[in-house]
Amino acid sequence: MAYHDEPAAPEPTNAQILALLQRIEKNQRALAAHVGMDPTMLLVEPAEDRDLDSEWGNPLLDRAPKNWSGEPLEGRHFSDLQPATLRALAKHYASLAEWHDAKGNVDAKGRPKSGYARRDAARALGWALRLEQRGHRGPRRPQHREEVHPAAQEPIPQTSDDDIPF
Repeated sequence: MAYHDEPAAPEPTNAQILALLQRIEKNQRALAAHVGMDPTMLLVEPAEDRDLDSEWGNPLLDRAPKNWSGEPLEGRHFSDLQPATLRALAKHYASLAEWHDAKGNVDAKGRPKSGYARRDAARALGWALRLEQRGHRGPRRPQHREEVHPAAQEPIPQTSDDDIPF
């Protein structure tokens, strides 16, 4: 509670607030790198199991990102990919979301396009964590035999950071 005889503190300008937020973000990234945390997790929260198990939680990829040099992605679901590949995709989608925000891109209904990219980043990161922590393949919902991809029956090979394609 301020006393009446104390002068009021000046309100910070937008530029000062932005500079402070940028310093905080820089410090968060440095701290994440120092403790070995994936910096993508600072940009987006991993999707929860209920989202990953939903109708839209295991997207089918129709194309690879530009400059992609890793494993083929076309026609594969997130659950069919290696965790390192999913982390690389999460980083790609998170930066795409930031780019859409910076450009102010919206869809035909006026919704920010960054939301779609951010959800894909969260789902890719969620699948990477699920596969790394539990070795779980595919959504938990029941599937018909013909819908199960053959790769879903294979064990997950171990990968290193050197295997990330970009």
